[in-house]
Amino acid sequence: MMRAYIAVYEQGSMTKAARILGKTKALVSTHITRLEDLLETRLITRSTRSLHFTQAGKTYYLQSKQIIDNITSLEASLKQRETELVGRLRISAPTTYGEQKLIPVLAKMMTQHPQLNLDIVLTDRYVDLVEEGFDAAIRIGHLPDSTLIAIKVGEVNMCCCASAQALDRIKSPQHPQELSELPCIHDTNSNQGRQWLFYENNSPLKVKLSPLITANGAAAAANLAKHHVGFCYVPDFAVESFIKTDRLYSVLESYLPPPLPINLIFTHRQYLSHKVRVLANEIKAYLYQ
Repeated sequence: MMRAYIAVYEQGSMTKAARILGKTKALVSTHITRLEDLLETRLITRSTRSLHFTQAGKTYYLQSKQIIDNITSLEASLKQRETELVGRLRISAPTTYGEQKLIPVLAKMMTQHPQLNLDIVLTDRYVDLVEEGFDAAIRIGHLPDSTLIAIKVGEVNMCCCASAQALDRIKSPQHPQELSELPCIHDTNSNQGRQWLFYENNSPLKVKLSPLITANGAAAAANLAKHHVGFCYVPDFAVESFIKTDRLYSVLESYLPPPLPINLIFTHRQYLSHKVRVLANEIKAYLYQ
């Protein structure tokens, strides 16, 4: 019954859970009803089209998932597979960071732990770990106060870049404020609004823009800059391959802000599974190699 409930919570559907479990929808529904009767607590509020989980249902999911993870780990250790990761790991990350940095880490983990089942969601929105059933998520930047626990796995620097052709056509700015009059490509995923953050004399300097182009992704902004459109202001992982091959050149380096932290977040320290710990260590090793 516990495994059936976890599947329903993570899939958000009796039908999808039944398919995952290899059972009928009627049997899964019966398991959930019996579980609620046993607990004398309503876990799910059902409607004709959707399922809504109560606060008790969310709490039960977190604790039951930890129990199942512990049982899975115990079974693995009894089979002398103490170092092998098994089971499902659902993780979210920003799109460009995930494609450039996280995917190589996860691919390596899969080759080392073939019984690990990965569910990777790359999106630039902040997912709700509990509501959407994530084990962990990558967040870039300083975290607001919350109940989430964070493990710092690396840092990222911002870069202001343009192509050599664009720099010849326009000019290379000597001060950040000049960008307000130059063609700029703005990544709308930035939480700074239509302005770019620099530092002058150790103090923040925000440059307001009238961007030539807006794009909802660092990779898109970097590619537009590579095609000589103008200046982009993006995390270094989005442009490092272009800089290495001289397709983009960094400008205003002495004005760039301090590095931003890269954090692996999860809901509470007591729920940090062995899989998430290994993931954090693998990301650290990859970024600092």
